[in-house]
Amino acid sequence: MRAIPFLILCVGVSLLLAGDTTNTEGYDIMKVNHEFLDEKGNTHDRIGNLVEKARYQKELEESGRYTGLRFIVHWKAPSSDLRDFTVKVELRGFDAGMGRERLQTLTRDYAEMPGSSGWTNLDLKGNDLKDFGRLMAWKVALLQNGKPMATRKSFTWDDPPPADRKAEGS
Repeated sequence: MRAIPFLILCVGVSLLLAGDTTNTEGYDIMKVNHEFLDEKGNTHDRIGNLVEKARYQKELEESGRYTGLRFIVHWKAPSSDLRDFTVKVELRGFDAGMGRERLQTLTRDYAEMPGSSGWTNLDLKGNDLKDFGRLMAWKVALLQNGKPMATRKSFTWDDPPPADRKAEGS
């Protein structure tokens, strides 16, 4: 009997953490993960052990020894015959040294679809990572000919107000 409230809590938290989605029929961003990369470009020190991978990820984050951030996007489209398809990841970070928010965009363009579904890895490394600071939020979009067909964002992502709307009191 105690398990039911716990189960409801778990489902609620997972829905909150999953973020918000918007999809055109047939398009979907099914999953977005981000992982820290070590100096060799690896996300783990042992293959096949998820507990050890989670430990290693936490260690990389807490020690600051990571050299990159990898976004892994699982997506689908209505057909593999589509052209001009883009996976776009927008990142919002905070640079504590500069005391300000940083924005970064990663994209992977496909002239032809690699299939009707797939996984796309996008990495933030080097000077771009150093300038970026700590990850605060992300938003992923599937674009067809530049038009958004599906989006998924972290629950911490806030869309900016429309540019044509003036701030109150102005």
